[in-house]
Amino acid sequence: MDEDENFCEAAALVKRTTRDVPPADFTLRIDDFPLLLTEMEDRRRDHHLSKCFKAGGYGWRLSIYPLGDKKTRRDAEYMSLYLVLDEQISAPVDVVIKFFAYDHIRERYLMVEDANVQVHRFDKAKDAQGISEFISVAAFSDASNGYLLDEICCVFGVELYFIKNRMSKTVDKVYYSQAFEAGERKWKLIIYPRWENKWLALGLALEQTDSLSISRRGFLNFRGPKRNGDHKLYAKYTLVVKDQLNHRDISKEVTRSNRDVPPSDYLLKIESFSLVSKAMDNYLSNYFEAGGYKWRLSIYPNGDKKADQGRSTRSDDRCISVYLMFAEPDILENGLAIDVNFKFFVYDYIQKNFLVFEYAYEQTKKFHKLKCAHGILNLMSTAEFCDASAGRYLVNDSCTFGVELFVKKNMATKAVCLSNVRMPKNDFCMMRAHIWKFDNFSKRKNKLYYSNSFMAGKRKWRLLICPRGDNQCLAAGVELADTYGMFGLNKWLKKANYNPKVYAMFALIIHDQTDVSDLSTNFRNDCEYQF
Repeated sequence: MDEDENFCEAAALVKRTTRDVPPADFTLRIDDFPLLLTEMEDRRRDHHLSKCFKAGGYGWRLSIYPLGDKKTRRDAEYMSLYLVLDEQISAPVDVVIKFFAYDHIRERYLMVEDANVQVHRFDKAKDAQGISEFISVAAFSDASNGYLLDEICCVFGVELYFIKNRMSKTVDKVYYSQAFEAGERKWKLIIYPRWENKWLALGLALEQTDSLSISRRGFLNFRGPKRNGDHKLYAKYTLVVKDQLNHRDISKEVTRSNRDVPPSDYLLKIESFSLVSKAMDNYLSNYFEAGGYKWRLSIYPNGDKKADQGRSTRSDDRCISVYLMFAEPDILENGLAIDVNFKFFVYDYIQKNFLVFEYAYEQTKKFHKLKCAHGILNLMSTAEFCDASAGRYLVNDSCTFGVELFVKKNMATKAVCLSNVRMPKNDFCMMRAHIWKFDNFSKRKNKLYYSNSFMAGKRKWRLLICPRGDNQCLAAGVELADTYGMFGLNKWLKKANYNPKVYAMFALIIHDQTDVSDLSTNFRNDCEYQF
C-alpha cells in the first residue's frame, strides 16, 4: 500500500513518517467512532474535544474535526487535528507538535507534522494550533490502511516538545530522581549537569546504601549496609538520553556485537551481490525451518524504499534492509500469533567472525495473519557494506547473511476486537421493552409478518413472526429496521462507505395471557447476536 497516493494533496503542507514508539504525552482511543459522529451530529458540533491532559506543566486538549475544519477547508476530504491550550497563561509558550494515528495492521503510528511551521507559539490571542489536512477521509476509512479497526475503533495521539532551556539554570552539582523499584530494590537516577565543568554525567544509585563506587572501566559495585559482611549487588542496565525533538534515543535502537559461532538456523551466501542489487529490489531466500515453522530471509540490497520513504535517494545514504518472513501465513488463522526473538548476521571476512544485529529494545516481535514480516530497516549502510578498501563484508562480490531465531510461545488470541461493545453505566438506559399484540393468529396466512419499528440503543428495530415456521413450530425473531438509523446517512459515512456491525443481547418472550401476574409461566428465550 502506497500511502503517498492518499496524501498527495497535503504533501506540501505536512510531513509524514511512521514509527513504532507511541506518542509520549497523550493518546485518545475511540472505541466507537461512528457513535461519536452521531453524538456530534445530535449536538450540532463539528469537532470533538478530548479530556484535559497535562504536558510541560500546562493543561491541553486534543480537538478532532472528522469532516475537517470548515473555517480553513471548504470540503470534507480531510480530517483536522488541533492542540488546544486549556488554561490561561501569562507568557507565550513555544511548542513543537506531532500528531499521530495508529495503524492496527502494521502496528505502527503515522506521525504528522507541519512542514512549514516547526515551532508553534501559544499565547492569549492564539490558544489552538494544528493541522487542517491531517489525513484524508478516504484513507482513514480504507480498511487496508488499518487506521479504523473493525470499522469502528481508532486511536489518535499528540506529542509535545517545549522549547525552553532549563538545564542552563541548574545550580546544584548533582540532582537525584525520585526512587523507583526494579529487581526488588529501590534505585535513583543521578545527573551531574556540569561534570568537570564540561560534561553531562549520568549515573544510577542504589537506595539505602553506604557507598557507591564507580571504576574507570565502567563497572559499578553497589555496597549495602555492612551487616553480616559486605554484600554486593551486580546490575546490568542502560542509561538513555532521549532526543525529545525527534523522539529518538541516543542509544541505538539496533545493537551490534561480534561472535565466532555462526547462526544456528540459516546461512545465505550471495556470490553476485552487485548483480542482485541491480536486478531486483527484494531478494527472497529459499525456505528453511526453525522452531517448527517455515521461514524466508528477505534482503533489500538498496533498502526498503516503501518503508523508508523519507530517506534520501542518494547512493551514499542508502542502507541494506533485512527481514524475517513467516512463510506459512495460512496456518495463522483464528487469531493465532507467534512471538519470536531473532538476530541477523553478516560475515566479516577479515575478523573471521560474524557481526550480529538485534533490537536493543522490544526484542520480541509478534507474527500474525496481518503481520508476517519483521526486520531491521537500516541494517547497514551500503557504503560501509560495499567498501572495497576495507574488504570486510563484500569480498569478490560475495557476501554471507544469516539469521537465528527463538520461538518463545504460540498463543491464540481472539480474532475479533470487542472494543466496540459499549456496556452502559446503567443497564436500564440501554434496555427497551417492546410489546407486539398479534391478533387473529389462526387466520394469518402469510409466511412472515413484521411489527412496527421501535427504538432501542439508538437503533431502529422490528419484530418478525412466522406463524407456521417450518409447518411445525412458531418462529419469532428481531432485526434491524434501518442499518444506518444510528448514523443518519451523513456525508462522512457515505464517503467512507460505512457498514458497521452491532452486537445485541435480547430476550424473545411469549406472554401467558391466562395468568398475567405470574411471569414464570411466560415462554422466554434469551439470545445474543451480531447484526
